Amino acid sequence: MTVCALSGGQMEKEYWERVGRYGNGKANHRAVDAFPAALGELIVAMEETRKDILGDIYQGAISYGHNGQYFTPEPVCEAMARMSMAQAAGRAARIIDPCCGSGRLLLAAADVTPHAEFYGQDIDLRCVRMTAINLALRNLYGQVILGNSLSDERRLVYQTGFNGKGFIAQITPAECPAPVRKAFMGSLEKVAPTVSPEPVETVLAESPAAGTQRTLF
Repeated sequence: MTVCALSGGQMEKEYWERVGRYGNGKANHRAVDAFPAALGELIVAMEETRKDILGDIYQGAISYGHNGQYFTPEPVCEAMARMSMAQAAGRAARIIDPCCGSGRLLLAAADVTPHAEFYGQDIDLRCVRMTAINLALRNLYGQVILGNSLSDERRLVYQTGFNGKGFIAQITPAECPAPVRKAFMGSLEKVAPTVSPEPVETVLAESPAAGTQRTLF
């Protein structure tokens, strides 16, 4: 429902479908009635801490590490961003994480180069939505894709950043920029921008090999 709410009315059908699942019972005692307060608490916590609150809740109370979903600790994300994104600071760039989880590496990169475009992809829809919410609540521009990066699969795409109506919009996979699709397939080649008149550099956030944990050195 948070994704729909942040769309600014662009996903009304999806919103009311989700509300219907939690709308049984008396007013003010339904599950859906807790949503506004929960969203408000989330936004306040994120504003005060600038941390990945959603990712912490997901790991600690929902996934319990299911499918190896242990997100990179935020201090490690911050260190990696400072070491690998320094060359992109102050310049137009595309920051890409092909297995984004809750978007921690993208958020850390945004602290270094906030005016970049941020692209994440994950095979878990819950992770895709968490990343989209994290980017949207910081008004960071980019796209979050549901699909397998290794097989160049794209099933759903959320575009983030204020578009005149809301901070999240669902678009078709075909609308994902070709240079980004190329980067997700593993190319390190610099590509020309599709929108910005400035040179755009594609920066890949490193991903661990299957079955291994991310290491710093």
